[in-house]
Amino acid sequence: MKSSVIKGIAIGLAFVGGTAVISFKPQVTKEEARAAMERATQFASTNGNAAMVNSLQKANSPLHEGKTRVLALDLAGNVVADPNQPQRVGRNILDLRDVSGKYLYVDALQVATAQGEGWVYYKTRSPITRAERPEAALVKRQGDVILLAGLRD
Repeated sequence: MKSSVIKGIAIGLAFVGGTAVISFKPQVTKEEARAAMERATQFASTNGNAAMVNSLQKANSPLHEGKTRVLALDLAGNVVADPNQPQRVGRNILDLRDVSGKYLYVDALQVATAQGEGWVYYKTRSPITRAERPEAALVKRQGDVILLAGLRD
């Protein structure tokens, strides 16, 4: 049962002064997030945003590689593609906050619309230790769609 909880999470365990220290290594790196974003934008350039969104919605899409998944929002903050949680499509998620109370997707929309592309930083809780940990997502505006590729455990 416990193995299914930690399945897919890279954990390093070290003993420091008699105390066990658990460290987490993100399964998606900045380079992998950039590569996923590049695949999505290249696909959109060739096939259009509608085809890109349709492809992103599929968990087995060729736009997803390894553990990298790209989330797509419209400019109003409504989910248009979420391969991990397809039930969120059509839902406005601008009210969602990270563990410190920061509006995660408001920041993502602001960065994407003001700069075109950039990183947003937020905090989550470890599913194992419940400790707060920093995370990041690459965001990019692709026409009328905002794409997010997050670094996650």
